[in-house]
Amino acid sequence: MSLWTSEEIKLATDGKVIGEWVVDGISIDTRNLVKGDLFIALKDKRDGHDFVKKAFECGAVAALVSHIPSGLSGDSNIVLVPDVLQALQNMARFSRKRFQGKLIAITGSVGKTSTKEMLKTVLNYQGKTHASEKSFNNHWGVPLTLARMPSKTEYAILELGMNKSGEIRQHSLLSKPHIALITSVNMVHMSSFKNLGEIALAKSEIFDGLVENGTAIVNSDIEPLEIVKKTFADCNGLLVTFGKNVADWKLNNIKTNDHSISVFATQNQNDFNFELISLGEHFALNSLAVLAVVNSLKLDLATAITSFKSWRPLTGRADVSIVNLNDDDPNSYFSLIDDSYNSNPTSLKAGIVLLNNLYESKAFKERGNKIVILGDMLELGEEEETIHQEIAKWPELKGVRHFYLVGSLMKNLYDILPNHINKMWFESSTELSSKMIKLVNNNDIVLVKGSKKSRMSEIVTMLKNISVSD
Repeated sequence: MSLWTSEEIKLATDGKVIGEWVVDGISIDTRNLVKGDLFIALKDKRDGHDFVKKAFECGAVAALVSHIPSGLSGDSNIVLVPDVLQALQNMARFSRKRFQGKLIAITGSVGKTSTKEMLKTVLNYQGKTHASEKSFNNHWGVPLTLARMPSKTEYAILELGMNKSGEIRQHSLLSKPHIALITSVNMVHMSSFKNLGEIALAKSEIFDGLVENGTAIVNSDIEPLEIVKKTFADCNGLLVTFGKNVADWKLNNIKTNDHSISVFATQNQNDFNFELISLGEHFALNSLAVLAVVNSLKLDLATAITSFKSWRPLTGRADVSIVNLNDDDPNSYFSLIDDSYNSNPTSLKAGIVLLNNLYESKAFKERGNKIVILGDMLELGEEEETIHQEIAKWPELKGVRHFYLVGSLMKNLYDILPNHINKMWFESSTELSSKMIKLVNNNDIVLVKGSKKSRMSEIVTMLKNISVSD
């Protein structure tokens, strides 16, 4: 069954349609366009109109444009609209209106993508599920996800992101979720907000589009919990909490195994014990949020718990791997925690806790060094230098004696760390990458973390390709 017909797109956008056709998918990038797609010529860093001709060469059936690009034949299949982004949003509204299933929207300072992926895995076992790709959570990512949603979808999962107040409200009003999930409220985007309270209010905008008698699922451990509760109080719906403290879905304990964690939790005096093939308390909390969603949808909890075995963390989000140091010696290796996708004080602290738990687990009979490789944490506002300095006071860092730091903000941490530990500072990740082979030894455990723009993924790539036999 096709995703869109030309007539449906005309109805949705009120655009001028040339040709009669159907499309099986939607693309905004010719690099991953699939034959049979509709190409949408969005204007972002680059103008999609410059790639329309190439899109057709790659197999696009039609293109959504605001003007006919030069070099395009007059009989090409197109939809001509005044504003491409607005047309995409209108397609999203049309898609949401014809959708007969349940929609779950997820936001949070940290954990929203990991939770979305875990929920997607679980719901795939219970019905036809559609979810945001990667971190498509912005002004074009949310409507694109809705526009790509097949009409027979039973469960839709949207990730809602923001940089400033008002953005999540727009996403929520567009998507009209049945369930609104807030994973966390932390010190991020501080360049746009004065305090946690303002961030909590911005995250709570997810309730603005919640359907009548909808459900809010909220992390009870967040500091501004009362602000979130007060905001939701005006909604006609059900509030469900999860967390380590008082919560409907309460995390009682986790046990770190060789390459997994055992999760012990309680809900309404019902005890749950299950395994996640990952490491880290934050993933355990994510799993409780997922179970809360499953329960709210009145789906089978036993099936959901069983399906956790199929989920794995995304690359760059606390993904743990073993790296061979010597191709000729299978016993020569170190452990790598790739948490390089992004960073803020909360997620960094979680990463360090994971490092410590892994180091103390039974998997390591011979323990080398605990090594942290940290890039700048960005978007922390006026106090960013102080926040980086305060890392040195964290009790979680006790026992870490090797710090390799990258970026101008991490220089503040470097300067305050005591001289008796092994510390090195580098201006860029590229500079550090060239020295990594000399800095990691057998049985070490290495955490790599930083904001995306600090390019710590380069360090991860280098570490994964280390071999002394080269």
